[in-house]
Amino acid sequence: MDAALKRELNARADVLELAFRLQELALDTLVDTVKEDIDTIAHKRRVRLVRDPYVSGRLTSTGAQDAWIKHRANLALLPNKIEAITGSKKQLKSMRENFIKLRKGDISAVDLDAFTSQLTGFVGLVQTL
Repeated sequence: MDAALKRELNARADVLELAFRLQELALDTLVDTVKEDIDTIAHKRRVRLVRDPYVSGRLTSTGAQDAWIKHRANLALLPNKIEAITGSKKQLKSMRENFIKLRKGDISAVDLDAFTSQLTGFVGLVQTL
């Protein structure tokens, strides 16, 4: 590791570790809130867009049937969004662990590659939220 980078990491280590911990706590809260919101939205949409049209017999036209199928498929994809957000919690924890390894000088090339990939993925996820 470059000496200047090592000095900078050591000088700012406490602040960076605190930032990782704060991000984990914030992400825990965000994940819980988003999961609840997605569950609520999914239930309301399921009733309004899937159950009600089916029960009421409003699916008589091809267009209405196609829209119903599309809405039903979209609702089926919501759990994937929750899994992506939940996965980010694990990713952030792994990033923090790799940061600690980096700071101690115990990081392997594989860990370093994983760290940079995780950081890129995490930034992308945050941008989509």
